[in-house]
Amino acid sequence: MKCPLCHNVGEVEVSVFQSHVLFVVGNFFPVDTFGAAFCHSCSTAIPTKSAPQELAAAYKEVSSNVPLRWTSFSGLILMAALLAMGGVYKLYRDQQTKVLGSHAMAPSNTDPRPSAMLS
Repeated sequence: MKCPLCHNVGEVEVSVFQSHVLFVVGNFFPVDTFGAAFCHSCSTAIPTKSAPQELAAAYKEVSSNVPLRWTSFSGLILMAALLAMGGVYKLYRDQQTKVLGSHAMAPSNTDPRPSAMLS
C-alpha cells in the first residue's frame, strides 16, 4: 500500500485492535474491532479520510486473518469457574448440614447464661 502522505510504497503498517466488555475479573467478550494505519517512512499516523478505499481494503485483509483468542473470554471463563466452585461449595455445605442435623443433640432445659448460674 502506498502512503497517501509521503507516497512511499511498502512502508505502511495496518493494525487491528479489538475492544472488549470489561469487568472486575477481566475481558468478558469482544465487542468491536477497529484499525489504525501508520507510515514508517514519514513516521505519521495516516488519517482515515486521506485514502478511504485503500485503507478499508487493507483493514479487511488484515482483520480477516486475525484469530479469535481464548483470552478474549478470560473474564467470562473465570466468572463461570467461580460460580461453579460456589455451587459445589454450597452443595457440600448443604450435605454437611444434613449430616450434622441428623446427629444433633436434643436441646437441654438449662439456661447457658452466666447470670442463671449465679442465682
